[in-house]
Formats: sequence, structure tokens, C-alpha cells
Amino acid sequence: MKAYYSRREEVSEAMKDRITATLAEVYSVYFKNIHFSRFKDDVDPRQLLQMLTWMAEGYIQDKLRQSETLEIDELMRDFHDWQTMFRKIAYKEEINENHSQS
Repeated sequence: MKAYYSRREEVSEAMKDRITATLAEVYSVYFKNIHFSRFKDDVDPRQLLQMLTWMAEGYIQDKLRQSETLEIDELMRDFHDWQTMFRKIAYKEEINENHSQS
């Protein structure tokens, strides 16, 4: 983490380049099975994934700043919660066929 966020470590630039390349691959893998028709018309799924990435990075930075131990299971639980929130915002409302209309 220090090497990634530092500009002074010898490996900092190499790590940033590697992570940037990995993220580009992640986008194509992550979106491979996504049904884009489920998203509201004005929602960009790639932008949502970028926001989730920023949130995770901010989470990690906050833990480092507070000298707290980074617990991956805790991060993943929070990440799942963020995904759920974004789904509520970004997905089209599903029509409940069993709902009776008056």
C-alpha cells in the first residue's frame, strides 16, 4: 500500500502502471455478463464501477490514516453494501407482474 500511494518508493510508478493495466482488464471481465438493459437510460455502468473503485480506495486510505488494520472481509462486506445501494439507484424498477392494478 505504501508503494502504491507513495511517489517516493522505487516501485511506485511500476505499481501504478500495473494496477492501471489490471483495472482496464477488470472492466472487460466485470462487464462481460452484465445486462445493460437493466440500467436506467441515464446511468453509465462503467462510471458506477469507477465510483466503487474510488470508494474502496478512500476506505483503504482512511484505514491507513487512522493506523487501523485493514480487514479484507470487512472491506468486502462494505463493498457489497455499496453495490446494493448503487443497484437501487441505477437499476430500472422491475414491474411486479403479480401486483394487481386498481
